[in-house]
Amino acid sequence: MNFPPRSERLAVICARMEAAPPASTAEEVLQQLDDIVNDVEDSLTAIPYDPSDWQNDGRIYPPQADNERDVPDRPGMRRYRTRLHNVYTGENGSIEIQRLDGHCRAREAGSRWPRSLGSMSTLIEQLQEMIQGRFPEARLALDRPKDPQASWWLDLSVAEQEVTIEWRPKLGFGVSARPDAVFGERSDEVYESLDDAFNRIKQLVLSRTTTAAPQEMSLADLRRHREISQEELAQRLAIRQASVSKMERREDLLLGTLKSMVHAMGGVLEIRAHFDDEVIRIHFEKSDEPSHDPRTNAA
Repeated sequence: MNFPPRSERLAVICARMEAAPPASTAEEVLQQLDDIVNDVEDSLTAIPYDPSDWQNDGRIYPPQADNERDVPDRPGMRRYRTRLHNVYTGENGSIEIQRLDGHCRAREAGSRWPRSLGSMSTLIEQLQEMIQGRFPEARLALDRPKDPQASWWLDLSVAEQEVTIEWRPKLGFGVSARPDAVFGERSDEVYESLDDAFNRIKQLVLSRTTTAAPQEMSLADLRRHREISQEELAQRLAIRQASVSKMERREDLLLGTLKSMVHAMGGVLEIRAHFDDEVIRIHFEKSDEPSHDPRTNAA
């Protein structure tokens, strides 16, 4: 039966723990981990829940009470030993999953996290862990910026496939897998979530395909690219063909008209504002103002 390897499932568990709301007690955070582990295993594998067979069935199980250990000189902290990891919890609801070599896999800070265990990992570091878990043979190089809010770069090379990932807090992940990329170009594709970026990178590696630079087209070129004639677009918009031709030549289309044209071609118009530190998708609220019907705008 095919399902993702344990390392990849653990990376998903860690990412979900990082994204989970803070807990306030050790019992609460352990229950949170228990729920996430079981939900991930139920959704990604067909292995039934049977703690009595945990050593043989291949399922990942949350920490068990009989594996609790003391943490010397750290009152209020608990340690749970698993085969390859230690899970630390604090009485304030903090939790950390560490490999036995001390490398942090995931951390969720409560109201007062014990600082001696290190600093919280970033999303790009979590992505690096997820990729390494899925492709153990991959060569990964993480380039950290001096300013944590600036661009982080992760270079991936595996099976003659090279992928470059750019990440900035609040901006998301830029993904490029193109040998002819030019210095200074923006990333070919952008993903807002960790899971979406990981899934796309996994797809690129497994299929050994490349990304493509974002295309820029005029409205007429876009229509032709979608293999739609002016006559057909006019019918979809319930306007004259001459009106479509006029709109395609204009440089100052109303937003409502542009949205209608893209929708008639089968797409959805998105508008984003790019700033130095973030990208914001602009949402236009509905109002009582008259709608911009292309039939009245193009007459």
